[in-house]
Amino acid sequence: MNQQTVLIADIIQSRKSEERYDIQKKMVLIIDFLNKSYESNLVRKVEISSGDSFQGLFDSPGSAFLYIRMAQMLLYPTKIRAGIGVGTLDYMDKNFGTNLLDGEAFHNAKTAIEGISSTRKEAVYFSIKNSNQVFVDSLNVMFDMYYKLRQTFGSNSLRISLVNELLNPMSVNGEVSYLENSNNMEIDFISEIVKNSFKQRSNHREKTGNDLLNLPTNKSEPFIISKSYSYGRKNLSSSDFVLRGIQDSVANVIGTSRQNVQKYYSKGVADERAYTASLVNFMNEVIQ
Repeated sequence: MNQQTVLIADIIQSRKSEERYDIQKKMVLIIDFLNKSYESNLVRKVEISSGDSFQGLFDSPGSAFLYIRMAQMLLYPTKIRAGIGVGTLDYMDKNFGTNLLDGEAFHNAKTAIEGISSTRKEAVYFSIKNSNQVFVDSLNVMFDMYYKLRQTFGSNSLRISLVNELLNPMSVNGEVSYLENSNNMEIDFISEIVKNSFKQRSNHREKTGNDLLNLPTNKSEPFIISKSYSYGRKNLSSSDFVLRGIQDSVANVIGTSRQNVQKYYSKGVADERAYTASLVNFMNEVIQ
């Protein structure tokens, strides 16, 4: 059987959280939203496999990473870790969801997530059984560095990164859209996350940012990773992975100035996009 890509993920230390029920409810809504957004990339939709864990079958490891990356953004400040495994399946039945499937791909995804389980931090690891283990090890080092970059982000950078993604979704071939096909309830849910998930606390008092939110439903533009690197092109910079003029749109959504938004792109938001594109390309290259 051809190689398949499995994503297995769980919420970090959710059983110790006093808000476990609320986190699980939010996770269910996020998974439903992302399953709809990534429908063309899902071989089998992502399903909850236990109260705190979920898994799915994807058309490529790059798509699986983009899915879990967005889930991590939307579930913030709750942390998620995940393993992406590539390999064969024991069987493929069109009537079986991911909870009823098994095989090498699932074992590799479990191996990947077990490699980070003791660290208790937000992370993603990748596993595939092939002759080029150096490549896989190097890729996981890149994942470590990617999440170290994310850990330097404050709440403003995280919010801007999420809004940027909603307006200019990264996908392998431009197939992902978060807003165009969303209903009013989904738009309200995402708007609530943008408004309230990134509040800063200081001396036990909340600093809420601008409560106005102008989240469009028909103006997102896909960022096609497969076209971001062209043969013979040199000296790519992080700005090449940011849509020209999007700072104005992001500023309009969250109710601030373009200048205020731009400084966060310079502090790492643009670098995170470039890093994401590289990780997607490297993972997809290994299965070619």
